[in-house]
Amino acid sequence: MDTRLKIVSDSFGNTISLEINDLKVSVEESDGEWILFSPHFKTIGYSKVSEEDAINDLKSALDTFFQVHSELGTLEEALRNLGWKKSDNTFKKPKLFNSPVFNPSMSRVLAYA
Repeated sequence: MDTRLKIVSDSFGNTISLEINDLKVSVEESDGEWILFSPHFKTIGYSKVSEEDAINDLKSALDTFFQVHSELGTLEEALRNLGWKKSDNTFKKPKLFNSPVFNPSMSRVLAYA
C-alpha cells in the first residue's frame, strides 16, 4: 500500500511526496476545550465543541499550510525548516521526542489524507 501523499509544490507542476500516513498528535481536553498539537508540522487544532471538531480544525490548518506553501513554491523549504528529511524524492517526517509540548503517552495517530 502506498502511504505517501503527493502534493503539488509550485505552479510549474512539480510534486513532492510526503509520508504522513500516521500523523501523531498530542490530544488534550480541559473544561470542554480540545487542543490537538502536531509536532511534525508545529500546528494546532482547537475546539470548544468536540474532539472531532478539533481534528477538523487541525486538518484545515494543515490544508492551509500545504496550499500556501505550494502556491508560493516554498513547500520544500518549509518542510526542511520543520525537520523533514528528503530521501529518494520523498520527505520523511522528523523523529519525535518527549518534550513539554509533545508527550508521546498523550498522543494518538491521526489518519490524514
